[in-house]
Amino acid sequence: GDLTEEAQAQRSALAQSLVQVSLRPIGGAILDQKPVSKRLPHTMTVAELKRVCQAFFKQVPYDRIQLQLADPALPFGVPLDDEARELGFYGVGDGAEIRVDDAQDLERANAKH
Repeated sequence: GDLTEEAQAQRSALAQSLVQVSLRPIGGAILDQKPVSKRLPHTMTVAELKRVCQAFFKQVPYDRIQLQLADPALPFGVPLDDEARELGFYGVGDGAEIRVDDAQDLERANAKH
């Protein structure tokens, strides 16, 4: 069966909307794990991305996963803190690095001050 031109256009648009990102664990419990490279749709929400991260970095419970988009201009990156937002909203593009942190580590660090 031949795909209609419209279906082909939709399919290629979908393929183009996938971005290659690197999920880099920076939380204490997962620091020794290797970064994971994934192709993700930029329409994926932050909540969905957290689930993906949780599947790879099981030592950090879903509700403690904190994500930051690495940005050379910002030392701590851009926090992906609105779970309903799509990755595209935060400007996650091809080759982006997303840091996977553990909220518990952040709480410990803050408690030391």
